[in-house]
This record gives sequence, C-alpha cells and structure tokens, in this order.
Amino acid sequence: MLHCEGSSTIDCLHESALCDVCCGDEACNYGDCKSIKKRLFNLWLNGKFDNTTLKTLP
Repeated sequence: MLHCEGSSTIDCLHESALCDVCCGDEACNYGDCKSIKKRLFNLWLNGKFDNTTLKTLP
C-alpha cells in the first residue's frame, strides 16, 4: 500500500469504482475502492489494523 501513496503510476491507478471488502473480523466495507483503501491504509499506519489477521485493533 505504501508504494502507491501519492503515486500516479499505472499500478496505483487501476481502481474500479465499487468494492466490497470483507476483513477477518467478519465486518465488510462497501463503497468506492479509493476511499476504502485510504481508510484501511490510515488504520494500518496508525497501528489500528493488523495486516496479517485483517482485523481492526482497539
């Protein structure tokens, strides 16, 4: 995820309009891919998302 922060390369711009993302805690996120990725990335940056278990942390 970090390699796409602020990047406009073709690898980082292949977003579809809508995503359904379900995580390890059985919670699902519905909406546009870019905002979901940004929110999950910010959780991870702040130590609130475990990238291995795909669960949010308290």
